[in-house]
Amino acid sequence: MASRFENNYTDEGYLMKYEKMPLHSSLKSQVFQFKVELQGIEPKIWRRIQVPVNYNYWDLHVAIQDSMGWLDCHLHHFEIKGKVKGK
Repeated sequence: MASRFENNYTDEGYLMKYEKMPLHSSLKSQVFQFKVELQGIEPKIWRRIQVPVNYNYWDLHVAIQDSMGWLDCHLHHFEIKGKVKGK
């Protein structure tokens, strides 16, 4: 059985088709700020990053990878405090 991702695979890796939301002119200069922290290690290793408000999860993934000096081979996940996963 073929993978559902097979059509997105190229010689350079998987194609990610994420769209950015259009920005209203009043939002163009705004950013989100995140604290990225490694758990279970002392001393704490963390980075504070700022990204444009129209970044999607792929863009955020790349920003985290770059800020930590990773080469896309470290596991990470997104967690929103105060939010409960739904169905």
